[in-house]
Amino acid sequence: MQGLFKASIFFLIILSMPVVSLECQKETNIEDIPCDVTSTWLLDNACNTYTVDIYNVTGDLIDTTTLSAKDNSYCYFVFNETTNGTYYFNASYGDTGFINLRNDNMILGNVFNWSLIYLLGIVVALFLYYYGMNIQDQWMVNFSAILFLSMGILVLINGIYMISNLVTLALGSIFVGIGAYIGLRVNIENMEV
Repeated sequence: MQGLFKASIFFLIILSMPVVSLECQKETNIEDIPCDVTSTWLLDNACNTYTVDIYNVTGDLIDTTTLSAKDNSYCYFVFNETTNGTYYFNASYGDTGFINLRNDNMILGNVFNWSLIYLLGIVVALFLYYYGMNIQDQWMVNFSAILFLSMGILVLINGIYMISNLVTLALGSIFVGIGAYIGLRVNIENMEV
């Protein structure tokens, strides 16, 4: 059992290493432009038969581009805007999305704020869990479970910038799992038969 735990920790460390990609992210640094926006599914026709309209935050059309083939499978277009702001795109095959261009200082500040919130949430949740278990207060332990569940749901919905989707999914699932375990364990132990 202990070997499985060590292997799991090793696997999570490997997954948390940054992955270099030229793909655009929802939050993209201006220095990473140009970047690719890839279609989410295989398309029926040749890539160059589809177009993408790019709009700024006020809804003004600023560019229309044709898709190109990527690795003989998926289609993509190159995003080239370099001014801070949010850009929306609408592909002729139905995909929509947005890219928020920011400079490094804004992104790192956002990452720092979210990291601080998650760290504080973990500390508070663990304190409530251990303190609640010591004084046998079921409500404190349930609140700890709710905090873990909330943090997991936030991670799954918002993601974590500069961390791959797989690691974000794993962290969110771990938080949700811990919250569910704590909530179920305490309530089942205190269940009156």
